[in-house]
Amino acid sequence: MIGNWELNGLDEADLHYALADANADAARRLTQDMLDGTYPTAWSHATVLMSLVHHSVELFLKYAIARAGRPVPRHHYIRDLLHKYLAAFPSDDFAFEPPYIVHFMGLSAQEVSEALQDEESDRNQTDQMLRYHTDRNGSPWMNPHGFLAREFLVDTTTLHGRMNELRNKIEETFNKPHHTA
Repeated sequence: MIGNWELNGLDEADLHYALADANADAARRLTQDMLDGTYPTAWSHATVLMSLVHHSVELFLKYAIARAGRPVPRHHYIRDLLHKYLAAFPSDDFAFEPPYIVHFMGLSAQEVSEALQDEESDRNQTDQMLRYHTDRNGSPWMNPHGFLAREFLVDTTTLHGRMNELRNKIEETFNKPHHTA
């Protein structure tokens, strides 16, 4: 039997990391299953995979923020969590470029500012878009979206590896005993 008691006694940082690792691992394995033909090749299933990775990134950032002894936000907004992570770990040794952050290219400073204000007004849109088929008003999400399983697997494997590397560096920084996942 598997039970939630395996997580009992973990501090906040370790709990966030355990779940970040599990989400990334599940996304990797299920994407491989999709490529092998044992998991449905359907948009509904692809959004689940992307949601797992989004949640993994969120939990990894919360792990690092907690390990640094800083207050952990209770939202899902990756851009803000990354900002807090970079404030806690400014060294290039801790560089992390997670997915799910929109980069505004070819826009003026004013246009970027407006785009960021729009994003800030609905901070959880990406998280919600991956989990629900409509927005809060019941309208379908705008714009077409696609999924390339092979590329997603490569990106997720790379991301998972980087999160493990960073965890090792963070734990060394704070002299915390840990096991390598």
